[in-house]
Amino acid sequence: KIAEVFGAGGEGGEDDMRRAKRPRVVVLVPTRELAEQAGTVAKVLSHAVKFRPLVLSGGRSSVNKAAGMRRQTEALMRPVDVVVATTGRLVDLIEAGAISMGGGRAVV
Repeated sequence: KIAEVFGAGGEGGEDDMRRAKRPRVVVLVPTRELAEQAGTVAKVLSHAVKFRPLVLSGGRSSVNKAAGMRRQTEALMRPVDVVVATTGRLVDLIEAGAISMGGGRAVV
Protein backbone atom coordinates (compact mmCIF):
# COMPACT_ATOMS: atom_id res chain seq x y z
CA LYS A 1 0.00 0.00 0.00
CA ILE A 2 2.83 2.43 0.81
CA ALA A 3 4.37 1.90 -2.61
CA GLU A 4 1.02 2.78 -4.23
CA VAL A 5 0.89 6.11 -2.39
CA PHE A 6 4.29 7.06 -3.78
CA GLY A 7 3.64 5.94 -7.32
CA ALA A 8 5.69 2.74 -7.42
CA GLY A 9 3.95 0.53 -9.91
CA GLY A 10 1.41 3.25 -10.61
CA GLU A 11 0.08 4.59 -13.85
CA GLY A 12 2.78 7.24 -14.11
CA GLY A 13 0.18 9.98 -14.48
CA GLU A 14 0.26 13.56 -13.29
CA ASP A 15 -0.76 12.54 -9.76
CA ASP A 16 2.48 10.56 -9.44
CA MET A 17 4.62 13.66 -10.00
CA ARG A 18 6.41 15.18 -7.05
CA ARG A 19 5.67 18.87 -6.62
CA ALA A 20 6.94 21.71 -4.48
CA LYS A 21 4.52 22.86 -1.77
CA ARG A 22 2.22 19.86 -2.39
CA PRO A 23 3.00 16.83 -0.23
CA ARG A 24 1.34 13.55 -1.08
CA VAL A 25 0.89 12.56 2.57
CA VAL A 26 0.45 14.71 5.69
CA VAL A 27 0.91 13.22 9.14
CA LEU A 28 -0.54 15.50 11.83
CA VAL A 29 0.88 15.31 15.34
CA PRO A 30 0.04 17.30 18.47
CA THR A 31 3.56 18.15 19.70
CA ARG A 32 6.97 19.17 18.39
CA GLU A 33 8.54 16.19 20.17
CA LEU A 34 6.20 13.72 18.47
CA ALA A 35 6.84 15.41 15.12
CA GLU A 36 10.57 14.85 15.56
CA GLN A 37 10.05 11.19 16.53
CA ALA A 38 7.69 10.50 13.61
CA GLY A 39 10.05 12.38 11.29
CA THR A 40 12.93 10.14 12.35
CA VAL A 41 10.87 7.04 11.54
CA ALA A 42 9.81 8.54 8.19
CA LYS A 43 13.46 9.23 7.34
CA VAL A 44 14.40 5.60 8.03
CA LEU A 45 11.47 4.32 5.92
CA SER A 46 12.28 6.75 3.12
CA HIS A 47 15.45 4.86 2.26
CA ALA A 48 13.52 1.67 1.50
CA VAL A 49 10.44 3.17 -0.19
CA LYS A 50 12.19 6.19 -1.78
CA PHE A 51 10.24 9.23 -0.64
CA ARG A 52 11.26 12.62 0.72
CA PRO A 53 10.01 13.40 4.24
CA LEU A 54 9.92 16.82 5.90
CA VAL A 55 9.15 17.76 9.52
CA LEU A 56 7.24 21.00 10.10
CA SER A 57 6.99 22.09 13.71
CA GLY A 58 7.04 25.31 15.69
CA GLY A 59 9.82 26.87 17.70
CA ARG A 60 9.99 27.86 21.33
CA SER A 61 9.99 31.65 20.89
CA SER A 62 8.88 34.29 18.40
CA VAL A 63 12.48 34.66 17.16
CA ASN A 64 12.69 30.92 16.53
CA LYS A 65 9.25 30.96 14.90
CA ALA A 66 10.35 33.45 12.24
CA ALA A 67 13.59 31.61 11.55
CA GLY A 68 11.86 28.22 11.56
CA MET A 69 9.10 29.41 9.24
CA ARG A 70 11.70 30.76 6.82
CA ARG A 71 13.69 27.50 6.79
CA GLN A 72 10.57 25.38 6.41
CA THR A 73 9.19 27.61 3.64
CA GLU A 74 12.49 27.22 1.77
CA ALA A 75 12.40 23.43 2.27
CA LEU A 76 8.87 23.34 0.82
CA MET A 77 10.14 24.92 -2.40
CA ARG A 78 11.61 21.50 -3.26
CA PRO A 79 9.37 18.50 -3.94
CA VAL A 80 8.32 16.70 -0.78
CA ASP A 81 6.36 13.48 -0.41
CA VAL A 82 5.55 13.20 3.30
CA VAL A 83 5.08 16.08 5.71
CA VAL A 84 5.03 15.36 9.43
CA ALA A 85 3.58 18.50 11.01
CA THR A 86 2.23 19.96 14.19
CA THR A 87 -1.21 21.38 13.56
CA GLY A 88 -0.28 24.95 14.50
CA ARG A 89 2.74 25.11 12.19
CA LEU A 90 0.79 23.54 9.33
CA VAL A 91 -1.92 26.21 9.68
CA ASP A 92 0.76 28.95 9.79
CA LEU A 93 2.34 27.65 6.58
CA ILE A 94 -1.02 27.24 4.80
CA GLU A 95 -1.96 30.82 5.70
CA ALA A 96 1.44 32.03 4.46
CA GLY A 97 0.87 30.23 1.13
CA ALA A 98 3.95 28.07 1.67
CA ILE A 99 2.09 24.75 1.42
CA SER A 100 -1.02 23.51 -0.34
CA MET A 101 -3.15 20.58 0.67
CA GLY A 102 -4.39 20.11 -2.89
CA GLY A 103 -3.26 16.94 -4.57
CA GLY A 104 -2.60 15.02 -1.38
CA ARG A 105 -3.39 11.34 -1.22
CA ALA A 106 -3.62 10.81 2.54
CA VAL A 107 -3.84 12.61 5.87
CA VAL A 108 -2.92 10.64 8.97
